[in-house]
Amino acid sequence: MVMGCLVAGVLVVPAAWSAYGEAATTTQKSYPMGVTAKTGQIAAVVYGKTDPFVPSRSSITPRPGDHFVAVDVEVFNLASQPQSFSASASFKLVDSTNRSYGMAPIAGVGFDRDELHRMLPVSGAVRDTVVFEVPDAVTGLRLRVIGGFGSWGVYFVLG
Repeated sequence: MVMGCLVAGVLVVPAAWSAYGEAATTTQKSYPMGVTAKTGQIAAVVYGKTDPFVPSRSSITPRPGDHFVAVDVEVFNLASQPQSFSASASFKLVDSTNRSYGMAPIAGVGFDRDELHRMLPVSGAVRDTVVFEVPDAVTGLRLRVIGGFGSWGVYFVLG
């Protein structure tokens, strides 16, 4: 529901809010690794990153000029009922220019594309690795975790 008032024929609406009460701002709050942050009906914590990440199967390589980055992350269900969690929709890697990168399709590695959705039980959690392919010259990496439809998400600085 959008609430506002009509002023001189123009609808004036206050700052945008997500379905979970998170204010939409031009600068989203960033958290350091090791800190738990809430977004939507989940909480997340980033434990570390591997940059560059080299898969154990040598047949999997990034495109020329790119490399893989792996992030160790855990998500917690804060809802009062089980909920589906989609890693491919919930994790994005963002660089210093705000370019966003989706998950790299590496089967068998962490939150891979073979398990697009996981069911999180009430008070349940899952910890795994998420892998991205990024250009070699990329800087200022942050992991964006989006806690479901209508959530703006939170950022974790990957240092």
